[in-house]
Amino acid sequence: MKKIITGIVAIIFMFSITTQFPATAAQIENETIDNLSTILTSVLELDKEFDKTIGFDGDYIAIDTNLAKKQGATDSDIKLAISKVNEHNQIINDTLAIQPFVTYDENGFYFDEESARKENVSEDLIESTTKDFELMNSVQPLAACNGKSKYEKTSVGFYTYFDSCQASKIITYIQIGAGIATLGAAIAAFIAPPLGLATIIAIGLIDIGATALNLSSVKDCGLWIKWTGTVNPDPFWIGSQC
Repeated sequence: MKKIITGIVAIIFMFSITTQFPATAAQIENETIDNLSTILTSVLELDKEFDKTIGFDGDYIAIDTNLAKKQGATDSDIKLAISKVNEHNQIINDTLAIQPFVTYDENGFYFDEESARKENVSEDLIESTTKDFELMNSVQPLAACNGKSKYEKTSVGFYTYFDSCQASKIITYIQIGAGIATLGAAIAAFIAPPLGLATIIAIGLIDIGATALNLSSVKDCGLWIKWTGTVNPDPFWIGSQC
C-alpha cells in the first residue's frame, strides 16, 4: 500500500509561497494548519509512524491492521485510525453518490434532486448538497474566464488546471465552508478526474487554503496544481497558468 499523504502540503510548496509572498507567509501557514482535515489527522499520523499501513482499496481508504500491528501499532492506535478511515470513506461515498446528478454550465451548478431521490440518495445528503450549491451559485461570475480546465495524468502523478472562473469559485467555496463532498462533486464537474479522486483533490485544495490559492491566481489566468502520486496525491506545487 502506498502512503497517504493527502492533507499535508509539501515543504517545497510552503517554501515557494514564502519566497514569492514573504509578507503573507505566516497567514498562509496558519490557514493551512487550521484547514488541515481533522478527519484525516489521526490516519496521517499513524501512517507516518507505521509505514505503508494505510492506502487505497479502489476508491476507498483501507488500513492493513496486521502490518500495523507488526510495526508496533497499539490496539488504541488502530481503533482510532479505523474510526477516522470510516469517516473519510463516508465522505468519498457521499461524493460518489451525488456525482451522477450534478451538471455544470456557465450559469452554475444544477443538482437533480428528484433523480437522486429515486436512486435512494439519503434525504440529509440531498438537503445539504442543495444548500451548498445554492451558496455556490450565488457567487458572482467573472466577466471572462481565462486559462484552461483539465485533468492531466503524468508519469509521477497528475496536473489539475482550473480556469479563472473555476478558480474563483473554488476559493469562494472554501471560504464559505462548502462541504467536502459537494466540493468534490464540483471538481468532478469541472475537470472529470478518475472516479473517487475528486474528493481527494477537494481535501488537498482545502488543506492548501483559500489564501494561498488566491495568491496563486492573482493574475486571473487560472490555477495550475501539480500533484505527486496517483492514488494518494500530494499537491506539491501551485501557481498561475500565466
